[in-house]
Amino acid sequence: MKFGYQGGFSTPTKNYYYDSTVIQVRTNNGIPNQITENLAYPGWLRTGRHVIPVNLYAQDQWTRDRLTLQGGLRWDNGITNYTSDPIGGPDYILMPKQISFPTGSTQGISWKDITPRVGVAYDLFGNGKTALKFNTGKYMEGLSSLFGLDLNPIFRIPTMTTRPWLNPTNFNFTNSPGCNLAIPTAQPDCGPMANQSFGTEVFNTNYDPAMVTGWGSRPYVWSTGLSVQQELAPRVALTVGYYRNAWGNLSVVDNTRTLASDYTPFSVRAPLDSRLPGGGGNVVSGLYDLNPNKVGQVSNLHDLGSVIGDETMNWQGFDVSVNARLRQGFTVQGGTSTGRRLTDACAVRALVPEVTPSTAIVPAGGLLTSVTNPYCRVVEPYRTSVTGLASCLVPKVGVQTSLTWQSNPGPEIAANYVASNAVIAAGPQPLGRPLSGGANVTVNLIQPGMQYGPVRNNLDLRLSKVLKFATTKRAIISVDVYNLSNSDTVLAFNNSFVPGGAWLTPTRIAPARYFKIGGQFDF
Repeated sequence: MKFGYQGGFSTPTKNYYYDSTVIQVRTNNGIPNQITENLAYPGWLRTGRHVIPVNLYAQDQWTRDRLTLQGGLRWDNGITNYTSDPIGGPDYILMPKQISFPTGSTQGISWKDITPRVGVAYDLFGNGKTALKFNTGKYMEGLSSLFGLDLNPIFRIPTMTTRPWLNPTNFNFTNSPGCNLAIPTAQPDCGPMANQSFGTEVFNTNYDPAMVTGWGSRPYVWSTGLSVQQELAPRVALTVGYYRNAWGNLSVVDNTRTLASDYTPFSVRAPLDSRLPGGGGNVVSGLYDLNPNKVGQVSNLHDLGSVIGDETMNWQGFDVSVNARLRQGFTVQGGTSTGRRLTDACAVRALVPEVTPSTAIVPAGGLLTSVTNPYCRVVEPYRTSVTGLASCLVPKVGVQTSLTWQSNPGPEIAANYVASNAVIAAGPQPLGRPLSGGANVTVNLIQPGMQYGPVRNNLDLRLSKVLKFATTKRAIISVDVYNLSNSDTVLAFNNSFVPGGAWLTPTRIAPARYFKIGGQFDF
């Protein structure tokens, strides 16, 4: 049996600085229509955090006849608290009043969990050639990855906000006679702040205690695998497996000062363009815009999505691999991995149109819903990766030769279209008024999981020669060739869509073939 303890205490000896020396401007065809105000202008914010993980575990393994069992339990306790220097003051244009939050005076994380891990292996025929394997376990979100779920008071007050810019001929935002950026209400040159609490000590981001404290509320993933391993010939094995990951305790951010009825639905018709699926002209519906009488009323609550409605996120796939260790140092490995991801937050979005994910909890490409992203359910197609490795020693010259090959699916493609008030007014379901937050919104015209870039195939070669000078001395000379076929596969595209514009222009391609020569001397 094995018992263990893992723990730590991170002190905020290094503070985090957030430089905000400019006011950001959004333009449409060169005409400004929105400005973004940063609380620290012109200065910086400084903050720190304590992260205190305390973990205990116990595990054991039993073998009886042809059956081997592994089991373990882990107790996790994660704690955070925060330190903060005063912020604001006379030198801050947008925050002349100084505020501070003493260390330990605000809410922090305090999670407790007990998680199991189980593994089973069974020699099916008792000859050591066929094995059935099963494993399952619950794995908790790491505390080190919780920057998107940071309860630091500096991040809980509104440090940034937007407001419409109403004077297209005036680019001097900080000295406009018709707009004082420190005043939250509407003025001749600028509309109201999107967050009326900007620049105050009022928390507009709060956390449900049931989400950040207690037992069983920490984000997790259940990981399960079932595989069969078969010996095909001496030193040649085939493995076929099915694997599934299911995420839980997904969180969302809900503006509690608005209801579903405070958002007006509208739709947008995609422009005609032969590069779009079906040539364009499709209707993107399920978009929302906040009613003008609710603009600036913000009180965000981080909560478990399951409190509002059902949420689903999982990945499942199949792996097939072959491992052959043949004679004279010849080794061949290769296989395929095929899988897909499914996300569904439609039940939550129907009740909370403005819902957004808590970034630390949702893995990349997860439940990315918002008022202008209607794709609350995404079922990706099964996508396959293929990898291979061959290595052998050429006896007569003593050169080790290795060749690796990868074939990976291409990047997902989006068509982010800037829809103006005029475009929305001409849509199948017009809004009936101008947008409350500015002159345009950005809408993805392609449902996620529908279009991908080309598959990337990559071949690498390595040659190495060992030179022995004595029993304890040797030199290794190696030559590496990357991207042997010199493929120029596109790795990233311009996803900003303009009819007839630069959409799908490559922004990054595979690095060209290159050589590297290396040497190593051991003594």
